[in-house]
Amino acid sequence: MSETQATQRSDLSRVGQQLQYTGQSELLDAIDELTRRGLRNYVSLPQLIVCGDQSSGKSSVLEAISHVPFPAKDNLCTTFATELIVRRVPSGQNPVYIIPGLSRIFDNRARGILEKFQGSQPYDKPEDVPSLVESAKHVMMEASTTTSANPFFDDKLSIQLCNPEWPPITIVDLPGIIHTENMDQTQKDVDNVRDMVNQYMNDPRSIILAIVSAQSDPALQLVLSLATTADPDRKRTMGIITKPDTLTQQGPESTSTFRKLALNESETHQFKLGWHVLKNRDPRSLDQTAAERDASETMFFKQEPWANFEDQNSLGIDSLRLRLSRVLHERIASSLPDIIGEIHQEITKSEAELRKLGKERSSRQAKEVHLVGIAQRFQTLAQAAIDGTWSDQLHPFFADTYSNEGYDRHLRAVVQNLNDQFSGLMNSKGHRWVIRGDETEDGELNAGPAQSQRCSAMGFFDNYPGSDQFASAEEVDREDFIRKIEMVSQATTGRELSGVFNYHTIGELFREQSAKWTTLAEHHVQTVWRAVKLFLEAAFDSLADNKTSIAILTEVVDPLMESKNAEAKIKLHEILVPHTRYHPISYNNKLAKSMNEAKYRRELTRVRKEVVSLKGQSTNDKDTAEEDLKKRNTQTRILREPVGSFEFSEIICCMNAYYDISMNTFVDNVATLVVESCLIGDLANIFPADKVPQMDDYTLDRLASDSEEVQRNRRKLENKLTCLRESLKICQKNLIHVPRDSALSSSAM
Repeated sequence: MSETQATQRSDLSRVGQQLQYTGQSELLDAIDELTRRGLRNYVSLPQLIVCGDQSSGKSSVLEAISHVPFPAKDNLCTTFATELIVRRVPSGQNPVYIIPGLSRIFDNRARGILEKFQGSQPYDKPEDVPSLVESAKHVMMEASTTTSANPFFDDKLSIQLCNPEWPPITIVDLPGIIHTENMDQTQKDVDNVRDMVNQYMNDPRSIILAIVSAQSDPALQLVLSLATTADPDRKRTMGIITKPDTLTQQGPESTSTFRKLALNESETHQFKLGWHVLKNRDPRSLDQTAAERDASETMFFKQEPWANFEDQNSLGIDSLRLRLSRVLHERIASSLPDIIGEIHQEITKSEAELRKLGKERSSRQAKEVHLVGIAQRFQTLAQAAIDGTWSDQLHPFFADTYSNEGYDRHLRAVVQNLNDQFSGLMNSKGHRWVIRGDETEDGELNAGPAQSQRCSAMGFFDNYPGSDQFASAEEVDREDFIRKIEMVSQATTGRELSGVFNYHTIGELFREQSAKWTTLAEHHVQTVWRAVKLFLEAAFDSLADNKTSIAILTEVVDPLMESKNAEAKIKLHEILVPHTRYHPISYNNKLAKSMNEAKYRRELTRVRKEVVSLKGQSTNDKDTAEEDLKKRNTQTRILREPVGSFEFSEIICCMNAYYDISMNTFVDNVATLVVESCLIGDLANIFPADKVPQMDDYTLDRLASDSEEVQRNRRKLENKLTCLRESLKICQKNLIHVPRDSALSSSAM
């Protein structure tokens, strides 16, 4: 051995000694205990997973790591994962057991069968492992209801080994990836293996050991494409090259390709965790003992082209054990604080779900207590939503403010925004006509009012449900509109003096101009009503299990909401009557002011044009200043404005002023008298707690009885919480073994 090689070996030995003093075994034991308790079903845990194509030498890698013979036939398809645990001292646990998969969580019969496997099989020496694997498969099949001859299981066989000279490690072996169906393996087998491997690879805390055979072009080995898909940043994948002795038969190009891989210099497959090279047993050395196998490998790597290989730490099984142990330890140390946080989150979520299900309830009293609790919590939650005083500290129901579902729960915000949007819709599309002409003047409905522009700027109007179904106002020429006024005026002429306009004309024009109010307001009321329904559904869904929530909504809430809807419609038509049937009525002093201002602006515009015409001057000339225009106003009007035309302009001015005031009043009335009074005001009392004791047994049973699904879910959550709480204690206890720099930094892999 060269001086450099001796130094590298010494460094590896030093690393192994350092790991013994950082609580490595304790951390690995903690993860194993969490796995046994089933925490992996709820929270991702760090693990080393061995993946490779069939015939890649994957089983030989496991055998080299553990000195345990694994089944290694090319046509053998393992149908479950096998976990190998290597420790320096015995853990005190039975060394062989089956960890039930998530599919068994509700199946007590199956779990019982799998638990009996623990301790039932002889395991005195490594040579017993192949028979253990076969026995485990039979037990898993017995625990299942499948009739398939070769089913796949999400259960995991766990085998523990003790070797005081090896660094501690836990590694999971997965079935070999099948390329295509063949005489021994169907397409279903191909898909099942691929699904299982992908599931393990996609776990963000899995460290992928991608086994690549030197007998085949790396680009043709599926494991690399699957690994890079699951780990696109290549932070948690280590490549392991097997069968390097075959490179001498393949020529210098293949040797160069795999040498680049081993040095982590390949352009296509560079991994942050690097690569490693192991020599498998060749067909002539299958009868070698484990020690003989290791010695043979050591001699192989002392020969060219490996004797002068730049990274000797990437060769051989001894250095691989240390590398894997270090990588797994670092992953656990860096992940443990996050795992604790995730367990806390799962506990909080599960406790909330369990509260929704309530306690077991077979008696009337238990059912009443359950419903009263729901009613009281709903009243608090609904009142907060109505008042706009929500807080995620009050209830996690309000925690999400960015998604559509979260927004729907903030009822006051929804109603306020819908009312704003309705106001904008009324301003932009509530009127029938927009008067257009050469003499477009202020005071006529020729542009969206400021309120509509404000709503658009806020981004609300564009999202108003169904706004696109309403047509924009019809544009009419001023001359055409005046002719229409003339026709209406003549048709409604009464006993007024000549030259005095007919006030009935204003009423007729206003009713036509406001004809769309009814449709717009009905649409708005229904939009708010649906928003309230969405809130109620979300509220009860957050407070009760699915069966109880649906029952409360169907039996109690929906009938009351239909009554509220009917009440809102009646109130809406009541406030529409003054605008659809009565003559114009307003005692708002702003009406006269608005009319006078509109008249003044109209006359000012007209006089300006008359003066320009008389003087031949630009409207921007200083001689046409406002004071000069005021002096000429009366004279020019008398000379130029026909009596009838002046009368019709007055009618337009009056109608517009009255329309603006009436529309604003109507919008406010819809928001207060319809939306607030009929739909929102007493919403918190829609399911009152004091009504629960008055319910008959039939209704109480329909609302609060336990279904089989509820009972099953309650047991599931209770078991889950037991697992989570016990796991939390284990994690917190083992935080003392986590180096401070690992706890403070995120995982680097």
